[in-house]
Amino acid sequence: MVNTHWANTLPFKITMGLHLNELTKVDFSEHPFADFTQTKPTDIEITAEGLDCLPDFTVEGQFSMRNYCWALLQKATKLPHHLWDAFLIRQCDQVQKPFVWLQRFELLLMLNEALLSKMGQQTATQFALGAIERARRCIWQGVSKELEGSIAEFYNLRYNIQEVKEKLKHLPDFAEKLTYLLEAKTSYLQNKPGFTASNLIPFDIQIDLEIEKLRQLETLFSTVSMQPSSMNEEAVLPKIKINFTVAELAYFFRAMYDLDLIPRQFKTEVCKFLAAHFQTKQSEDISWRSIKNHFDSPTSKAMENCYEHFVHLMQKAKKDRGK
Repeated sequence: MVNTHWANTLPFKITMGLHLNELTKVDFSEHPFADFTQTKPTDIEITAEGLDCLPDFTVEGQFSMRNYCWALLQKATKLPHHLWDAFLIRQCDQVQKPFVWLQRFELLLMLNEALLSKMGQQTATQFALGAIERARRCIWQGVSKELEGSIAEFYNLRYNIQEVKEKLKHLPDFAEKLTYLLEAKTSYLQNKPGFTASNLIPFDIQIDLEIEKLRQLETLFSTVSMQPSSMNEEAVLPKIKINFTVAELAYFFRAMYDLDLIPRQFKTEVCKFLAAHFQTKQSEDISWRSIKNHFDSPTSKAMENCYEHFVHLMQKAKKDRGK
């Protein structure tokens, strides 16, 4: 639950029903912070002050990544504009991989965009994202010309389409393959260097080609594999095809789960039920583990699309109530 000390220090009002479990956390491999009990930290330091954890962000002897993420969101909403560049410089100076830290911070803001909007912090969020982009460009501009070739070679090794194709061969179904391709594309777009080789097809374009090929093969195999049921086989109810992606389907039920409309001990059973009884436009057979991955870590696109559906549902309920 949200600590009342933090609630009193935030520049926005926390409404009833806002809980810590509304946060979508991101794992930071490096998480610099200052101990507010030992020194008086400046505004450009991250501290656990006001949170339900020890000064070193531990809870019951374990580092609380969720509370660290809360502290970052708190900083994003209350830090004065003129201190943002200094704040990010300070954090980047304390980590070995500043570019990675900035990417994780950006992802944290994007995944919690709906939560921050609920708090009325859209403007603060956009300013924070702009400051992160400035810091990221400064890092790339600071790379010497002599190192550019080495970095370009690193990205060619990391984003190798042949390795992607080999990985696809070992994934069990269409949903798993599509999820892997989309995650590979997202990773590339978030981390690609500022310079490109004109003689190479960009990695994201190569991924798009693989996705299109995968969808065509899925359609072909689905058509070929359709066989009439044996007379001796027990009748099986067909799956319900819905106008959702796997990620949107998972988040739609995640919303009900977060509102306690679905008992919390049945999360796995819900994911298995969805895989057994629903199909999307892209896939007839959905892996329940794929649903669970999207259930636990919703994408910003899925949240945004479901938000529009939620608005339409609310409007329909108001209309029906007035009949």
